[in-house]
Amino acid sequence: ECVPVILSDQVELPFQNVIDYTQISIKLPSTLIGPELLEYLASIPDEVIEKMIARGRQVRCLWVYAPDSEPCSTMRAIMWELQRKVRQFHHSAETFWLHNGSIVNRDL
Repeated sequence: ECVPVILSDQVELPFQNVIDYTQISIKLPSTLIGPELLEYLASIPDEVIEKMIARGRQVRCLWVYAPDSEPCSTMRAIMWELQRKVRQFHHSAETFWLHNGSIVNRDL
C-alpha cells in the first residue's frame, strides 16, 4: 500500500516488459537525494498517489508465489519473461547458430 520511489540511474526492474512501472512508481536520478526529493514527494497530490497505489494492487500478484491454478503469480511472470526472451533471441538479426548448436556472432 505504498508507491515505490526508485533512486537509481541504471536499474533493470523485475518484469519491466510486463509492468508499466511509470504507473505504479516514481523513478528519479540518485543525484536528487536530499531536501528537493522530500519537497517533490510532498507536492504530489493525494489523488495521484491513490491512483498509483490502486494500479500497484492490480500487479502485486506478480510478486506472490501462488499455485499454478492462479492466473497471476511470480511463476507466471517469470514464464512470460522467459518466453519473451526466447522470442527476442530467435528473432534477433544478430543471432546465428551452427549445426552443432553453437551460438556465433555476425563475424563467425
